[in-house]
Amino acid sequence: MRKLILSLFFAAGFAAIATAQHVRLNTYGGYVFNDQVNAYNSNTSYFNGTVEGGFQWGGGLEYMVNRAFGIEFNYLRQDANAPFTYYNDGVKSQDFAMNINYYLFDFNHYFELSNHKVEPFLGAGLGWAGLSASSEGKSGNRSAFAWNAKGGTNIWLGSKGKVALKLQAQLVSGSAATGGGYFWTYWGPVYANTYTSLYQFGLGGGLTFKLGK
Repeated sequence: MRKLILSLFFAAGFAAIATAQHVRLNTYGGYVFNDQVNAYNSNTSYFNGTVEGGFQWGGGLEYMVNRAFGIEFNYLRQDANAPFTYYNDGVKSQDFAMNINYYLFDFNHYFELSNHKVEPFLGAGLGWAGLSASSEGKSGNRSAFAWNAKGGTNIWLGSKGKVALKLQAQLVSGSAATGGGYFWTYWGPVYANTYTSLYQFGLGGGLTFKLGK
């Protein structure tokens, strides 16, 4: 799945070169806050923990359909620590090292103001989350449905307006239907038969570049 997504990304990149005057390159960086992840089935079947906040980074390639609407493929990543408590012949605790990767197709709407150097926007998208966890020599991964919602503004710099400072707030989520199985494959003692979702709210920004002439 990861290879397919990356192949689609590069294909979109090559296609964008041919129409570069309509394409933007977006870079992202910011802080995402802690989130609680849990599932409870009974006194002997549950887990709860925290995916700790930290730095999230990424990039996106956006095709501008017109001045007010853009379609973007973007990638976001965070490396996080996740302390969990679970039941396995008694209550136990363990820390996991997590890699969280989001692959999202966003639809962005831009608001035109009289000051063309300021460009507010709202966006939302759907895609995949690649979630992996490791601890004490064991590791596992799985894919999950993902979505995001964001809002902010671009502030275009210089007289030509080819580079913008991006400020934004974003909520991104990976939702996994565990369906009576083990959460994130190799977390052997962590069992659930419900839905588990990760919600990450972040503040940050980046730079936006208009490609082409």
